[in-house]
Amino acid sequence: MKKKLFAAAAVLLTAGFCTGVYADTGIALTIGDQIMYVDGEETEIDTPPVIINDRTFVPVRAVVEALGGYVDWAAETKTALLDSGKCHIELTIDSTEAVLNDTTETLDVAPAIIDGRTMLPLRFIAESFGYETEWDAETKSIYISKQDDTIAEEPVDMGTPHIGEDGRIYYEKDDDIVICDQNDNVLETYSSLNKYEYVYIDKTGRDCLVIYDDDERSLVKADGTEVKLAYDENGSLQDDNENSYIFSTVGAEAFLCVKNSDGDLIEKYTQKDETHIIYVNENAETLVYVYGKDGSPDSGFILSNGEYVPCEREYKNIYYDEDDRGYGIANGWLVLLGEDGNPSQDIAMSDSYDNYSDDKGNKYRVYRNEDGNSIVEYPDSKKVVLEFEKEETVIDDETGEDGIRAYYTGSDGLIYIDEFGYDYSVYDEDGKKITGLHFEGSQEEYTSNHTVYKLRYGGTNVMMTKPDGGITALTEAAR
Repeated sequence: MKKKLFAAAAVLLTAGFCTGVYADTGIALTIGDQIMYVDGEETEIDTPPVIINDRTFVPVRAVVEALGGYVDWAAETKTALLDSGKCHIELTIDSTEAVLNDTTETLDVAPAIIDGRTMLPLRFIAESFGYETEWDAETKSIYISKQDDTIAEEPVDMGTPHIGEDGRIYYEKDDDIVICDQNDNVLETYSSLNKYEYVYIDKTGRDCLVIYDDDERSLVKADGTEVKLAYDENGSLQDDNENSYIFSTVGAEAFLCVKNSDGDLIEKYTQKDETHIIYVNENAETLVYVYGKDGSPDSGFILSNGEYVPCEREYKNIYYDEDDRGYGIANGWLVLLGEDGNPSQDIAMSDSYDNYSDDKGNKYRVYRNEDGNSIVEYPDSKKVVLEFEKEETVIDDETGEDGIRAYYTGSDGLIYIDEFGYDYSVYDEDGKKITGLHFEGSQEEYTSNHTVYKLRYGGTNVMMTKPDGGITALTEAAR
């Protein structure tokens, strides 16, 4: 485990001002001075502190022993071994890697031997031993004092709060929903059933449910008929009549397409963008979390008595552009935020697709049609329909983890192999590779009255194209 604990582990100390070089408690040193004060008592050290490239170095043994620790030296590796009883540190000459207990830390300055003496970065050692350091620029003095040992009472992590309009707080934590009053007094607790319901609409406009219940899948039609679904050996979701159920996204809409064994479309359901998560209490009463009520950006809870309690608006992500304007993403909506952080306009998603490039840099789009087939749109606007053939579990050479490799036959007669859900390899019928299509990121478009916002996701970067054509980088707000 590595981490950059200190951006400058031995930076020039600039914090605060400590009165009196001859402090009654703690340690005081001055750059270039061989006198060190320990709890007000003067003692002489053989090498004074020095500043090299704006970093403060101190003689290791005198300071560590004054801090209550002891020092050992591994001559073969040129490593200083420091121990306070509660903390163990290993610092190697000319190396920026330091060991703090069982963790490897990265320093931005390496320990050094100066005039035959081992000199180490002060701040890293002192703070690791539980001390605070201060720097007085006027006198070039360093002050080291014991940190306050008072242990502050840590706040209880209640989980993610959903603020209900009924005045209660619905905390989501560890697969539970804990309902509290405004003072965080627990009123009720519900446990997850690991049951998810996704609302779809049939051709008559009535609601149906696609249910994920642990490892089971089913479709509950509007008349209450339940169709059990299971994956076959090729990874295709099927019912007992060998009809295939294919989930697809076309632009901003999502569908469940049902095809018979001949590949003919026999039913199609349109996703409502409303999801239910089911919880139950010790009295077998249910609580349903509704995300995306009626396909909106809003959410809430259905109580056991059937009452729906709306919650304050919640966002999957919040971004700020270079002008510090806020945007929220919630259930397929782009929400423009006012200066007060409240919603000022909701804009529905109108399109989405993935961007690819080939080995020569030509650009492609990949998306699905209403029949559930993937479409590869070439740079010349040619559209190739991909028919799923099979999939297999393989080891990803880069990550060493299991991944899915899917095989498709294109309407152009070529074979398209989806590598782990990212890149495609394209082969002719003789097995000769023609090109590779490399995933560059996904794109979403949000439209309102011919006003279009485009969000492009690639790696850790999110870029927005505004209606006036201006492009700005978005920064995700800390949660």
